[in-house]
Parts: sequence; structure tokens; C-alpha cells
Amino acid sequence: MKTFIESYRNSEYYNKLFDVDSEIIIIYVGGSYSFKTNHEASDYDINVVTNGGEFFSVYLDWHLKYKHRTVHWYYRPIVDFFKLTCYDLHDYIGVMTLMNIPEENIIYLNPKYEQQWKHLYENRDRLLKHMCIELGLSCKSYINLILKADEIKATRDRTQRIYFICIAAYYLLDISPDYQLLKAISKSKRLELPFKAEELIQVKELLQKYLTALEGFDLVENRNELRSLESEFKF
Repeated sequence: MKTFIESYRNSEYYNKLFDVDSEIIIIYVGGSYSFKTNHEASDYDINVVTNGGEFFSVYLDWHLKYKHRTVHWYYRPIVDFFKLTCYDLHDYIGVMTLMNIPEENIIYLNPKYEQQWKHLYENRDRLLKHMCIELGLSCKSYINLILKADEIKATRDRTQRIYFICIAAYYLLDISPDYQLLKAISKSKRLELPFKAEELIQVKELLQKYLTALEGFDLVENRNELRSLESEFKF
């Protein structure tokens, strides 16, 4: 990661990240690199968090590669991380990657927002917990479908959803992630291969525990907590 970031900072594309109307708060490498599930074919997902503006992605505009891996980036306003209703999987992904940034993955942190960022990151467990509850309660029907399935045929959207539901389950249950399982799910997404029987069994066992843990939470109360967090961590 260090070599990639140094190479990127020294390239002409680094300054292009700042070619946006809104102020930039932080830039980091996210995706699988936030969760230690990257593999030999993992893309480099650069996340640019702004104080304003709208979400949009820059993907393959210059067919940019680093050691044969695609490099692309997303611009996302900080307020998006506190959405009370998530309509897209990326709404959940954003919070999870934002709150799981290894220090070595940070490309840039705006000195103007350094103290606010520090306060947010020191309290990331509170935000992550509520978002994992939000994801689980919102996807309850989908989780039940997985539990009833005899086979999961991999598509990019399906496996990506399962991947992040599993990450949320590990977090809420406060257990160490099975990185081998998560990597297997990630590879299934890329190759569009069906889950192996033992992988499906592991996923089902994890998600059953997740559903049990969610029984003690209420969606309305959880969203009220998110509202208070949004006020506390306003940039």
C-alpha cells in the first residue's frame, strides 16, 4: 500500500483528485483494503470525502492502471454517511469503509478538518454499531432468503451484498472476521462462481447469529440515535 500511495502522490493524477468544487476532508484507499480481504486482482478504490457536493464516481476515464489493477475513485459528501434511509448498498459500504481506514491507507487529510476527523474516528464504534443494525434490520427479508437457499449462484450484486452483510454481522456480534471466508466471497463476486457448500454453511451460521442479535433492536430507535450522531459529528 505504501508503494502505491507514494507512486500515486507523485503522479499527474494526484492533483486531479482536487479538481472539485467542494472542500475535501479526507482521501483514502478503501474497498477490500479496508477489510484486509484484498487479493491479487483487487482494484484500488480511492474514496474522496467532501464537505458538500454530490456523490459521483470517476471510473476508467483514463483507463488508469497500477501493476495491472484498475484505479478509480469516488467523491462522496460527508453527510451521506449519516443517511437514515439507505436505498443502495453503497450507503452501507461507505460508512463501513470510512470507519475502517487503516492509517497507512490515508492519502490526504485536510488540516482544517483534522480535529473533527479525529473526534469522529475516535467514536467510530458508535456509528458503526448503528449502521450495522440499520443494515441488518433493513435487509432482514434478504437474509432470510439466504438462510433458506440450498445454493447461491454468484452475481456481482448478490455476492457484494452478502459480503457486506457478513462484515456487519461480524462487527455487531463482536467476533473476529473470518478473512478467508470473506476473500472467498469476494472472489466468487469477481469470477461469478457459485458458493462452495462449506462456504454457504459458514455464511448461514453467521447470518443466523446476526438475526438473533438483531432481535433486541428497533429500527425507529436506531434511526433516532443516528440523528443525534449526525448532529454531534457535523462538519
